[in-house]
Order: sequence, then structure tokens, then C-alpha cells
Amino acid sequence: MKKLLILFVLASVFNIKAQNVTDSTKGVLSWKTSEFNAGVSIDPVAYYYGGYDGSFWLSYYYFKLRANYSLKYPPEFVNDGDFRNLAFKSFGVYFDYFPFTTGIRLNGIWFSLGAEASQGSVQNYYTEATGEFNDYFLTGSFGYLWFFSHSFYLNPFFAGHLRVLGDRNLEIDGSFYSTPRFIPEISVRIGYHF
Repeated sequence: MKKLLILFVLASVFNIKAQNVTDSTKGVLSWKTSEFNAGVSIDPVAYYYGGYDGSFWLSYYYFKLRANYSLKYPPEFVNDGDFRNLAFKSFGVYFDYFPFTTGIRLNGIWFSLGAEASQGSVQNYYTEATGEFNDYFLTGSFGYLWFFSHSFYLNPFFAGHLRVLGDRNLEIDGSFYSTPRFIPEISVRIGYHF
């Protein structure tokens, strides 16, 4: 929580706006006013289940570059029957596209592609021994960003995480664990646009 507060304070300092550029040879505006925007968001579902999730993002017109740091506990149905307490501590970078946004401020339907590196842990259901592993995911997602005030927004989304590299067949007290090849995620983010 302390890291998230520091991230929020640092991000609030940066509200970067580009200036109008005039082409002096023609005396006309060479490109329309554009804005670089910044914001932060959290996933309250992760906090509800005992983890955390925070993002910082920068945007330009229809595009957003987002960095995310999280600790998530996937639901038990994702786990193999011999294991429990699956946890992922992840860092990801994502490129979001808002094809139908109106104006400079991004809103509406969006699509995203990204990559994540994660350190995971899982516990053997019978012996309670814990094993750790590293995985790398490609992530695709889509959602809808809706502003409910001038600067605050809700962002429900669906994401699919495809494991492309990582530890396989991790032995934990005689049982073997592999991260599922595909992990679905559905959640909602709450964010602040500077």
C-alpha cells in the first residue's frame, strides 16, 4: 500500500501537456493541439483477496502505454486438484488502443496487448510444502473505460494470460505442478486521470 501511495503522489506531479506548434513558413497551425496524459489505477478485486494491483499509464491520442505491478491470488478452480494457494507477483507492460474514443481523453472500448514476467508460488494440498517458479505471459485484453466524474473512472475488463515461457513440472513433495497454459481474468479497475 505504501508503494501505491508513493506511485500516486509521483504520478500526480506529472500532467504533461504539449504546446501548439506553428509552422513559421506558412503562418498556420501545422498540427492540432495534442495532449500527453497520465493516470493511475488500482484493481480493488486484488485487494479484496489479499493482494494488490497498481498501474501507472501515459497516453497520446488513441494509445496508452501502461505499466502494472501486482500480487494476485487466482481462484481455486484455476489450480490443479493437488495444489492450492496459487499466487503470482507480476510486472507487466501493456499497449492499449482506444479505437472509438472521443476527444483527447481516452474513454469507451479498448483493446490491449502486453507481456508479463511473474514469480509464482503454490502449495501442495496434502503436505503443505511450497514451491516457487517463474513464468512469462503474453496478455490480450479488452474492456470499457467510463468516467463517472471529471477525473475518476471505472474500467471493467476481461484478460487472457497465455504462458509462453516458464518452469514446467515443478516437483513439490512428489506431486508435479505446471502453471496453466491459459489463465482468464475478469475484473474492474478504478482509476484517476490527471
